Amino acid sequence: MPLFSSAFKQKVEQMDAEVMERPPSSQNEELRRLEVRQREDAAAAEEVFVDKETVAKLSEGLLAHYLPDLQKSQGTLHELTQNQLILLDTLDQEVTKFREFNALLDLNSLFTEAKVYHNKLVNIRKEMIT
Repeated sequence: MPLFSSAFKQKVEQMDAEVMERPPSSQNEELRRLEVRQREDAAAAEEVFVDKETVAKLSEGLLAHYLPDLQKSQGTLHELTQNQLILLDTLDQEVTKFREFNALLDLNSLFTEAKVYHNKLVNIRKEMIT
């Protein structure tokens, strides 16, 4: 809601135009008066008293208008949060599986390496016997 009405703005513009048509010394004086009037009008506009019942009804109307959408958004956000938690749990399980698989690969490579060294030892033993 605008602080000043269009009629007030038109009056100010009219007064500005009149001031510009006057000599410079008179213009400064008029500009000072205009500034004082604007400050007084702004102060008067700030001192608006509103009935508490009106505020209550406006608040109820505002809530009635926006609350259903906000509640729907809240529900959607809650659902998204739950889905994110499920995804995080699934991702954690996949990471655990990946680590176990890598550990299994490491274990397989150790057994393969152990066979190679065992064969080398058997060959060395055969050479020592012969």
